[in-house]
Amino acid sequence: MLPPEAEERFRKIEDNLVVAGELLHRFTRASEERLGFVELVQAETLEWRREVQQWMRADHEWKREMEHKFAALVDAHIKLAETVDRFLKSRTNGGSN
Repeated sequence: MLPPEAEERFRKIEDNLVVAGELLHRFTRASEERLGFVELVQAETLEWRREVQQWMRADHEWKREMEHKFAALVDAHIKLAETVDRFLKSRTNGGSN
């Protein structure tokens, strides 16, 4: 047997090891929960990014279509302006009156 002081020290060391083991267990569990949350955030971010990319592709196609329509509208407006100009010039003998 060990002297009573040594026995008391070993008992305190054992108690401290039990407490440290419990703290380590809590830390591990909390770390796993945090890791699970981070993985969830990463998965949601990836899904959101895919949705944004789809939206941007669709938006890009919409913009391209609108640019085409706008160019056609501008072209029609220019042709109309030229036609009106020719009409008005013909009514005034080429603009000499």
